[in-house]
Amino acid sequence: MPDEWSDQQFAEDWDSGGATKHPVRKEHLDILLSIISSNYSSGKYILDLGYGSGQVEEMIYQRIPDARIVGTDNSDVMIRLSKKRLGDKFSKLTVINHGLENVESLKLPKVNYQYVISVQALHHLKHDQQKDIFKFAYNTLEIGGSFIFIDRIALDIKTFEKPYKAIYENMFGKAFEEYVKDIAQKEDYPASPEEHIAWLERIGFKATCLNKKFDRAFIVGIKA
Repeated sequence: MPDEWSDQQFAEDWDSGGATKHPVRKEHLDILLSIISSNYSSGKYILDLGYGSGQVEEMIYQRIPDARIVGTDNSDVMIRLSKKRLGDKFSKLTVINHGLENVESLKLPKVNYQYVISVQALHHLKHDQQKDIFKFAYNTLEIGGSFIFIDRIALDIKTFEKPYKAIYENMFGKAFEEYVKDIAQKEDYPASPEEHIAWLERIGFKATCLNKKFDRAFIVGIKA
């Protein structure tokens, strides 16, 4: 079944602790923030597709107080949580209530986008919809701009069950069978890093996977 992002209790539970359950999340967010804070050009924009409760925006504003960010999300609950989290900084964020399932109809402010980012949002979408987002990101970015996404990836558990089991139980201290059961119940569509990179390159990006641990990957596409 799909995650209930429009359910108040589900969203609050995720925001208050569920988002931090995966040990790789902090590492990947640190990498993301390091890249952006080291290279951001004042006056340009960052587009966050599926910005959720504003956790990433809070971190960006802490490092770059004058950052200009456009965030999209179609959960009123998550947008309210982001308003609560960001406080007076919420007024700096341009929020667009729009789902990623039909990204082609998303209307953005006509500004220079140096970065398009997405954190743990794409795997909820079917592969054709993910490809549409890649095209949208490419068309949105300025030349030299970067599309950066952190996402859950597909694992070949059937072939590599034993090593994945060892890695998971070492990382989480829980039975691997719990993980397998949990993801089997989700209506998600993760792809492999190789698939992501092939899709990005087919569109025109120069792409690579900068970091991968267990079922999380940090992928970058640069619009040459």
